Amino acid sequence: MTRTQAANAGAHPAPAVQKGDLEIRLLSAVKHDGLHYPAGAVVTWPRAAAEPLIAGGDAVVPGAGADTDLPDPDAPPGPPGPDAPAPPADPEPTERTEPAQRREALIRAMAALEPGHPDHWTRGGKPEVRALAQITGLRDIRAAERDAAWEAAQAAEGGRAETGPETGRDTT
Repeated sequence: MTRTQAANAGAHPAPAVQKGDLEIRLLSAVKHDGLHYPAGAVVTWPRAAAEPLIAGGDAVVPGAGADTDLPDPDAPPGPPGPDAPAPPADPEPTERTEPAQRREALIRAMAALEPGHPDHWTRGGKPEVRALAQITGLRDIRAAERDAAWEAAQAAEGGRAETGPETGRDTT
């Protein structure tokens, strides 16, 4: 097997270790002496070749502190640590969102409208489409879609809802 074949197969010939060489774990793929090494490979290289990789954040010395904080790629996922990013929020509804999801987004938005606020309600006492669009981020809400969601919201509330531009009371 040639050196190129060995490199492509992931088996790298081990050069003779010399005094001052460093064992490092690569954090990114690296090309060295004409061979490609994958991220995660543990190699022993001359200090002159290893130190720039460590300084640049492309390698660590196993067991030297910084390496111990790295996740084990074979370990099962555990609970997130204190510095873990927050889980992604529910995706914003869009024009391509499923009808049931759009309806739920509209119903949640209707619950957030201020009773009696003239920009939130039509004169007929229904939620204003522009107010719903502003809350949900949906740009293509039709009156018929709003009406269907409004009926569902009222049915869920037992036919009563606090609405109305003038009074803030039920106008159903």
